[in-house]
Amino acid sequence: MDKIAIIGIGRWGKNLVREFHKIADIQSCYYKGNHETHRWLKNNYPEIKQADSYEAILKDKRIKAIVIATPIKTHFEIAYKALKSGKHVFLEKPMTDNPSEAKKLAAMAQKNNLILFIGHIYAYHPVLQKIKTLVKNDPIVYAKFVWNKLGYFAENILWNLACHEVSIAMEIMGLPKKISVLDQKGLLTDGDIISLKVNFADKKRVAIFDLNRVSTQKNKTIIFLTVSKKIFVWENDSLYRLNGTGNDFNLIYKAKITPLELECREFIKCLKTKNNPHTDGSFGLKVVQLLAAVKSYIS
Repeated sequence: MDKIAIIGIGRWGKNLVREFHKIADIQSCYYKGNHETHRWLKNNYPEIKQADSYEAILKDKRIKAIVIATPIKTHFEIAYKALKSGKHVFLEKPMTDNPSEAKKLAAMAQKNNLILFIGHIYAYHPVLQKIKTLVKNDPIVYAKFVWNKLGYFAENILWNLACHEVSIAMEIMGLPKKISVLDQKGLLTDGDIISLKVNFADKKRVAIFDLNRVSTQKNKTIIFLTVSKKIFVWENDSLYRLNGTGNDFNLIYKAKITPLELECREFIKCLKTKNNPHTDGSFGLKVVQLLAAVKSYIS
């Protein structure tokens, strides 16, 4: 099994530990002193060594790849040093919140012939793959993204939620040409409810993102309209299609495997085959560039 290390074992990092533990040899990890995390790791994965610093992990020649799940503001420094030290990198989304830094990471990975895998998890969602198959000869011309949930407030809503929507839009509608803010409201932060309009190079294609992270309900829904007027609805892990009479939706697909499992498998596969991942540095850079263009409106 491939020997890897994980830097950052917070809320999401624990999920990565669980998943990668099934398919890789996690040699060590590093996280800032948290007694609860220490107990969790010791009780569940006592064989994983705890490093004194992430620099110590980068110096360990046994480790082939680094998984980084730290706060966004730390992504560039850690990932750059990891790539410079010759390690392949799985970097949680977004790769940075700065286009200049994102460009440097992509360039460093290419220069050193290393895998830079950006964890845009929805790009690996089974429902998305199903949609891409269904609309291959019947392109989507309109999409309405609605995401209601509570939190996470420590990060700007663009990097916290909108980066997911951009990655999905890129997968099925092409590269957005422009993203504009239709409406935004700050409650606990400067921006917690926001509506964005996305225009594509093909002027017939439009997407709307409605994001709300102060909701009592947790639900993610995307409505798709195709050229031939077919309507699909992606709701959480299910895909529906409006029937011919237009009076009901039929469930046509339900995901049986999590996108987290799929993206972790894909990263390990890339390590073995040396193939560039779909969500590589170039993909991640495009997401960062698009969101950075509108960040000033809700910063």
